[in-house]
Amino acid sequence: MERLLIIESNEKARTVLANYFSKRYLITLVSTPTEALTWLKTERASMIVSASQETDSYEYSQLNAIKTWCSWTNVILHTLEEKDKSEDGLNDRNIGTRRAITKTLTSYLRAV
Repeated sequence: MERLLIIESNEKARTVLANYFSKRYLITLVSTPTEALTWLKTERASMIVSASQETDSYEYSQLNAIKTWCSWTNVILHTLEEKDKSEDGLNDRNIGTRRAITKTLTSYLRAV
């Protein structure tokens, strides 16, 4: 079974996403991109789903490092936006994420 890494600070959102994907993936949950990078030093994921980060934050730079790691390893990175067509989503696309997806659950599940 393939492994999915979910990066999401909201515990309820992590739980909902984990429950949804658990039939298709082995799930690893972390709260921040920094935790994800630590995990990725010793483990491997076949896909990563991450909440978007504010562009002027340390976590955004860490998400950018994850994007670089993904490009080296051919791992798919998707980001979750707070709302449709948000500036965060455009910024996430600028760092090269595969797709920025709205964070509302029904829209997210349709997009995956």
